[in-house]
Amino acid sequence: PAVFNAVDETTTRIGGGSMMTEFGGTYFSPDASNPESRATEEMEWILDECDSRLESWSFWDIAHFFAYPDPQPGCSQGDDCASFKIMSRPYAQAIAGEPISMRFDSTSAEFTLAMAPDLTISAPTEVFIPPFRYPTGFDVTIDPPNAMEWAACDRPNAICVTPNPSFDGDAASQVTLSVVPKSAA
Repeated sequence: PAVFNAVDETTTRIGGGSMMTEFGGTYFSPDASNPESRATEEMEWILDECDSRLESWSFWDIAHFFAYPDPQPGCSQGDDCASFKIMSRPYAQAIAGEPISMRFDSTSAEFTLAMAPDLTISAPTEVFIPPFRYPTGFDVTIDPPNAMEWAACDRPNAICVTPNPSFDGDAASQVTLSVVPKSAA
């Protein structure tokens, strides 16, 4: 946390934003099939910390230097699919309001975004929904119920969330969006 705290202090002092880049690039990649490996635990911690700070990130991947056997659906021979699953997480790509928190639980695949909607913004809140995490679909809940509406965006793997015009609650209140794997019917 010391590095994250130092970055927070610097951006507060000088202004602007930040993005974590140039991490990764080691032979010991995280592996979704081995959640207790040191590399997987480290990657999960880093990504969770980024989420908790609403920090963007970019991983330096050297997978093209190695041959990985048994590609998963959506992966090609040579892709490090076990690492892809660790790093493929839902996240808010655009927020029509003030973000409060964002969290992803890799064990349950539950994603939560809390925000204070800004009704003067006409663009939707957009959330990336990775198919690796939700291969059989997903369910969305919004609290308070009916405060917002969601639909698939015009592009794949994303949902668009907009204020419900008939909601009579406090427009400035916190809204929480949750995405979970589709329930068995």
